Amino acid sequence: MRFDYCQLLLDEGENDAVIDRAKYTLNIAKENNWLSDIALDQLSIGRAYFQQAMYQDALIWIDQSISIFHGAGYIDILPFGLLNRAALHRHTRDFARAQAELQKVFDIADGSGMRLHLTDYHLEMARLLVAASGFDFAQPANSETTRCLSGVEGNMQSARIHIAEAERLIKATGYHRRDKELAELQAQL
Repeated sequence: MRFDYCQLLLDEGENDAVIDRAKYTLNIAKENNWLSDIALDQLSIGRAYFQQAMYQDALIWIDQSISIFHGAGYIDILPFGLLNRAALHRHTRDFARAQAELQKVFDIADGSGMRLHLTDYHLEMARLLVAASGFDFAQPANSETTRCLSGVEGNMQSARIHIAEAERLIKATGYHRRDKELAELQAQL
């Protein structure tokens, strides 16, 4: 429940409140060795730092949460961390890493029928493809980025396919919390 409340606060831009709240509850979770709570609090803190454009701090907290999700076998909540790390990499224009994170999300969500995570995957993949379509292919950041993007034919067409699939999943699952994100992506295209 704490995590959900922090997500609501993040949606409202209350980043400092999230950091304060999550750090407080993180101490309690650590005292009791509640691994899932520790990881979710770390993820909340990482997301708050990300929204404040404190990318190094955000990555540290998100990485810590993913390590716990993965190490403790929390496959059902691991995609939350991976999606946030993918968004961070997209934002910092590290498209190859973003794509790698999204592939992990897809493998988990598609293989286990996690349709809400699959919806989030499609939305983030569309955002990645839109961001990559504005990438300067003549001056790539590194060879890994070039390999990642060179295999993507027609980023905008691929983005449309991911948006359509996200829309289908939102309707099928009633996951209307993502309606605003879907509309924003549709408007970009």
